[in-house]
Parts: sequence; C-alpha cells; structure tokens
Amino acid sequence: MFKKTERLNRIAFSGYFKIGRRYNSDNFTLVYSPAPLRAVAVVVGKKVFKGAVDRNTLRRRVYSAARTVLDTQGLTSGIYIIISKPTAKNYSPTNLLPEIATLLAMAVKPR
Repeated sequence: MFKKTERLNRIAFSGYFKIGRRYNSDNFTLVYSPAPLRAVAVVVGKKVFKGAVDRNTLRRRVYSAARTVLDTQGLTSGIYIIISKPTAKNYSPTNLLPEIATLLAMAVKPR
C-alpha cells in the first residue's frame, strides 16, 4: 500500500482523470499524467465484484503490484490511476504483476 501522501484524493482524481492519457490492457485501464510527484489511485467498481471484500482484495493486490513495479523501475513522478474492467473478475493473481508492469511501461516510455 502507498502512503497517504502518495495516494490521490477525490478532488485531484477528478482533474487528472479528465486530462490523463489512457492505456488499456485486457483487465485494466491506466490513466497517466506527468507530474513532479508520484500519486496512485486504484478503482474497482461494483461491476467487477459485488462484494466489498472482493473489491478491496483486488484493490490491495493491484496497489501492491503497482508499488513493486514503480519502485523497481525507479518511477518517482507521475499520476497513475488504475481502473479495473469487469474482465478483471477472472484474472489470475500470477498474471497481475506482469500486466501492471506492461501498462506502466507503456505509459512512461518515451515517444
């Protein structure tokens, strides 16, 4: 889990969600905006899991995978919003880390 200062609040979320660039995979969408600080948000909707326990479990796993990837790649700046798609219900926990790593790599690679 990220520190409170590294998580995105609701007001900032709305702004960055509108202006961010989107990257898609089978189970997730990443909204990325360059920024001087690093902030991360993970969204798991009720269309993915009806129960809060399942939504929170997936959210924690995605936060953990994102933290691992961001720390190993040395990414210390940018706004990352990871949104789960309904197909994430059938995801395999072993495939989560590579999928998040692929999304983050697409977002930060130079054009």
